[in-house]
Amino acid sequence: MRHLTKEEEELKIKPFLFLLGLGVIGFIVFTAGYLLRN
Repeated sequence: MRHLTKEEEELKIKPFLFLLGLGVIGFIVFTAGYLLRN
């Protein structure tokens, strides 16, 4: 198994960070909406 280059490492990490960011934003929006309704 060959060693990954820095560019390949970033390509593997970026989609994960993107999904993580979407999850955090969605959670904040959901929480804010829930608190505003009560």
